[in-house]
Amino acid sequence: MHWGKPKAYDPTKIEIQYRVMVAELTTAKKKQQQIVDVNARNLAHDIRAENKKGIYDKAYKISDAKAYMASCDAILDALKNIKENKNEAVASRNGPSPSTEDSFRIVCCSTNLLKLDSFKKFVMAVSKEMFEKKVATDLLDTSKCDEQVLQGLQGGSHDDAEIKSVIREAAEVFSNVEAAEKVLGIKLTEEEPQPEPKVQPAPMQNNYAPQQFNTVADASLQYPTAPPGHVAYTSCLSDQVSQHPNLFVCEDLEPIDRSLWPSILADIKAAIA
Repeated sequence: MHWGKPKAYDPTKIEIQYRVMVAELTTAKKKQQQIVDVNARNLAHDIRAENKKGIYDKAYKISDAKAYMASCDAILDALKNIKENKNEAVASRNGPSPSTEDSFRIVCCSTNLLKLDSFKKFVMAVSKEMFEKKVATDLLDTSKCDEQVLQGLQGGSHDDAEIKSVIREAAEVFSNVEAAEKVLGIKLTEEEPQPEPKVQPAPMQNNYAPQQFNTVADASLQYPTAPPGHVAYTSCLSDQVSQHPNLFVCEDLEPIDRSLWPSILADIKAAIA
């Protein structure tokens, strides 16, 4: 049976790539939330022990992870905006919502958050369906992007000054757990339920033999304990998260070498042409 010539482009592909990228970003957000949770739990111990290194380290990672999640949200909003406005060329810049062109640039400038394959496929699909000969040819040129977009996303998804401010605030204000909770906006302590007192059964009496009750263990058999007021600094997180202060790495998201960006743009421009 002859079905005719296949279509040059299947519009369902854009929906598939959209869902793939949304799934990847959602997974990345969940992993960053785990980083926040783990560090928040351990931070309370460092505050009590006055472990400044631990306080700085964990405050940085918490702020880093929150900024990462905020960037994921920004990209998700941009993808949604592109998908909903796919039939318009460039929306009004004066309106309350960002233009389709700006949203597309946000996605292009955020390769450090996305897997390379899905990024290329999505951008090529978007380019063919939505932007074919409708916008300026320099759309994919990152040097023409808005400064705000570049500052917020291309150089990493956080502002260095903001991170330093958090660390400085931590050094000044983290005098106790309550102050830390106020600064971070995270509950660090959990009210642990009080265990019910166990009723110890009375020892059995033996009136015909001397009574011996070995209730105290030999001190040499007990586990060694840390000196009072000291807590050993430990980290449960992967070291790769903090390898570079300006590059975020997720376990299942490969870091992108930015030196490849010109070749990526060249491939995309060639596909659009």
